[in-house]
Amino acid sequence: MDRISQELELLRRFYPDAEYSEAGRWVRLPRFPVPTEPGWTPTAVAVAVQFPAAFPGQKPYGFFVSPPLSLASGATVQNAAPSSDPPWPGPWQKFSWDAPAWAATNDVQSGSNMLNFVLTIADRLAQGA
Repeated sequence: MDRISQELELLRRFYPDAEYSEAGRWVRLPRFPVPTEPGWTPTAVAVAVQFPAAFPGQKPYGFFVSPPLSLASGATVQNAAPSSDPPWPGPWQKFSWDAPAWAATNDVQSGSNMLNFVLTIADRLAQGA
């Protein structure tokens, strides 16, 4: 089994409805819960992430949400902009986001992996604007 297949199998343990598009190596999580604080609207979105060309040696960067998120406070969402990159329909918003640490190994479960990256998305959203 190749690395991407192993990564998808691991992701689907936590996100059983994860979709994969070989064109561009995209993953879509149709129902991603948004942290209730700091007041994001809406409270659930689709999330898309992309396996970079040199993955796993190159860590993923950024994530996409649809529909776009806004804050109830009206604060401007920092490091986020409209995007049409993901191959699925809908308005998408790209968040610039870097994995806090990345140490991939040959064993998808013992080193950094796409699931680790996806789990940090909630951390970014919990930061608010």
